[in-house]
Amino acid sequence: MALFKIKIRACKKKYMGRNMNNYVISGAGRSAFHYEPQQMLFRATAYTVVFASAILLAACSKDDVNSKAANSKLEQAANAAHQQATSMAGKPRCRDYTPTKQAYFGDLHVHTSFSFDAHAYGVKTTPEDAYRFARGEAIPFLPLAEDGTMAGSIKIDRPLDFVAVTDHAEFLGEYQLCTDKDSASYNSDYCNTYRKGGVEAIMLTGTALATQPSTRLTPICGEGARDCLAASVIPWQAIIAAAENANDDSPACEFTSFVGYEYSGAPGSSNYHRNVIFRNANVPEMPVSIFEAPRDYDLWLALNKTCSEKNNCEYLSIPHNSNLSNGHLLTPYANLEGTLENKIAYTRQRLKREPLVEMFQH
Repeated sequence: MALFKIKIRACKKKYMGRNMNNYVISGAGRSAFHYEPQQMLFRATAYTVVFASAILLAACSKDDVNSKAANSKLEQAANAAHQQATSMAGKPRCRDYTPTKQAYFGDLHVHTSFSFDAHAYGVKTTPEDAYRFARGEAIPFLPLAEDGTMAGSIKIDRPLDFVAVTDHAEFLGEYQLCTDKDSASYNSDYCNTYRKGGVEAIMLTGTALATQPSTRLTPICGEGARDCLAASVIPWQAIIAAAENANDDSPACEFTSFVGYEYSGAPGSSNYHRNVIFRNANVPEMPVSIFEAPRDYDLWLALNKTCSEKNNCEYLSIPHNSNLSNGHLLTPYANLEGTLENKIAYTRQRLKREPLVEMFQH
């Protein structure tokens, strides 16, 4: 998939981003994600994503000479990152590449029928539909026909540059077991309620997320949740395939799709959500959910075991829905013994895994 290069301009006079579709993004062509100090390489078209009307501007010297020198260093570092990314990808850079800057616009929080909440509210779209919609194609929409199918269609007025379908990792297995007619659980009371949708279906899953810590309460999952974990592989592979098929690998680089998911808990009814975005299709066999990793550092450590440089896998986690977290989402060192060693290790992981935060969503 295409790789991209992004850098935030430090001075207001130099900044050239603009608002659109939730994000203000300043970038420099589709080659390599550049973030100091890690110089993380990502395939993001615009992956220093600064949401809505909020952008953090570094302090700028009044001396224009210093400003030019700083920008020169940024460009040199960006070009070096691009060369490294091109070498790693083994592909020529995109035709619209520029060593200076370029803005791209997209969405990194998209749900389909694979998500328990979207399904409960009657969403029928698939990951493939979501990517088609993002690219400017029409997809089925209301009104409903007599047989319950979508009789209308809907189309975005302006195609996006990049998108990640981020269905909830939680209950992917339950979705599969309850929608597959060949599943032994299909006719269970739990699955009948799940398919019925509405408030009852939301309560069915939401109660598990609101426990403290969030705990899988599903009766159809078997001992140790083995059945649900095994079933979750099927929709997860479909999510990966949809992202791969939607991505434009040609020199035109007209659209970039990311493999991703949402890590979603609400312990004590305080949202604890993160969108996890992967650099490419080298991803874990299944996503890590709030049930396996109740805290941010648990998430990072679990992902680090299966997503590392050894298997050409890299990811970012983006704090999401902090406005509904009652202050818990970004609380550092939560439940960690407050030793200096723990604080240093935690800080290093957050710096590497969460160099950005969502400020606004639709």
